[in-house]
Amino acid sequence: MQGPDDPVLRANRFATKTISLRRKSTVLWKIDVDRLMFIRHARDLGFTLQAIRDLLSLSEAPEQSCETADKIAQFQLKEIEHRISRLHALKIEMERMIEQCKGGNIADCRIIEVLSNHALCHADKHT
Repeated sequence: MQGPDDPVLRANRFATKTISLRRKSTVLWKIDVDRLMFIRHARDLGFTLQAIRDLLSLSEAPEQSCETADKIAQFQLKEIEHRISRLHALKIEMERMIEQCKGGNIADCRIIEVLSNHALCHADKHT
């Protein structure tokens, strides 16, 4: 549940504001920067905001097992593999359309024809 104390929302708000020069403590500033770097890296790896919240929460209890973190990362890996598979299918379809296009006029363009009639695609679904 998102609330005013949600670490991801707090970090996102912090990231959009100018860092105040009047910070009470360099340690606090370092913690904020470390948290922002954690969030940024997790987003770069494609983790959802909820997964990042969960991982941040786990990081606050270093004595506990990392089993939950492993499960979150394994789920993310499966999502990445699924996206790669979809992208590969899209690449094949695009290559096929381009290969079948003989140039010439738009009236005879295979790319326009396939885009106008999904039944001409090899894949039933592209998403």
